Amino acid sequence: MLALPLLFSSASLASDPADFPWKRNADTVVAAIQSGGDLSRIGLADLLSDEELAALGRLHGCSVSSFTDVTKNFASTDWTCAPDVDRPAVERQQAVAMRFRDDGSLFALSINPLKSNYAPTALGVQRTDWPSQEASAKAFAKAVRDGGDVTLDETIPLTSLQRAQLARLVKGRWKIMIYMSEVQKDQARRLLGSDVVFAERPKNGIEIVFSSPRVSGSKDKMVTLYFDNDDRPVGLHIEDSLIAVTSVSERQ
Repeated sequence: MLALPLLFSSASLASDPADFPWKRNADTVVAAIQSGGDLSRIGLADLLSDEELAALGRLHGCSVSSFTDVTKNFASTDWTCAPDVDRPAVERQQAVAMRFRDDGSLFALSINPLKSNYAPTALGVQRTDWPSQEASAKAFAKAVRDGGDVTLDETIPLTSLQRAQLARLVKGRWKIMIYMSEVQKDQARRLLGSDVVFAERPKNGIEIVFSSPRVSGSKDKMVTLYFDNDDRPVGLHIEDSLIAVTSVSERQ
């Protein structure tokens, strides 16, 4: 599915990143958010849920940074909104990340709080008997699946968008990602060569893949629950999963 009209073909890639098709389309998305226009006109309604579209719409009037994180076919911008009685503090600064195919078409977009603002909730600060990060992640995943308290007694800070995204995953399946040990990596390097690159667990984060309970509609999500050094949850990052649905199984 092409979420944006292609401005260039893949054959037109130039040496200057500013001329890459994905960069032009990223600029188109940012301009559409800034203008407060109809985001469905550039194809975003086919890519995002109603809640995600509404969250982008609420960024109209907020200031935006230049691209803060750019790699091949990936771009992210930071948005800062003025204090608003209807906008919780956790939602005043958001990161909008976009992923593109080589032909420049947008295939994934995420909206999350800035990681630099991650912090435990007020109740999280008061609590002293924290379980392990793995135990908290499993409790959170089961709460999502069962439609329970995904904040774990108000100890996981969530935006209104994240609550809506998690609500779409009720009765779905989930799997905590497991990464290779150093011994396994050494064994793989002997077989595959020293230059092989391995997926790594994010620092102080646990990644959980949630599969949608619906055959069509909601996309599978990669949810990363982040912790501080005292094992307190400090934030959640949600984006479309790039892992095949068939690899996802429920972990009890």
